[in-house]
Amino acid sequence: MTTYTRNKDVNKQVKALIKEGWEPFKLKDHWCLRAPNGDTQLIAFSSGDGRSTVKFNSDINRIKRRMQDESAHSVTSTTPQRNNYREY
Repeated sequence: MTTYTRNKDVNKQVKALIKEGWEPFKLKDHWCLRAPNGDTQLIAFSSGDGRSTVKFNSDINRIKRRMQDESAHSVTSTTPQRNNYREY
């Protein structure tokens, strides 16, 4: 089992996100997560403050909202596209 961070709550959430389709990758000394839409989130190995779990959760929720907004705007139209060229 890979340990992505020393914070056990964040580590559990990272593993749950990986099961949802997020991809972990390493940049030098830190792990990162790549969301299915391509956004990335850095995972701090040792947190500097007690609010690191809250901050990580808010960052992940922001990315998830962005993914929902993108999927809502990418609804395809059922009307056929008009050809701008005249047929003679």
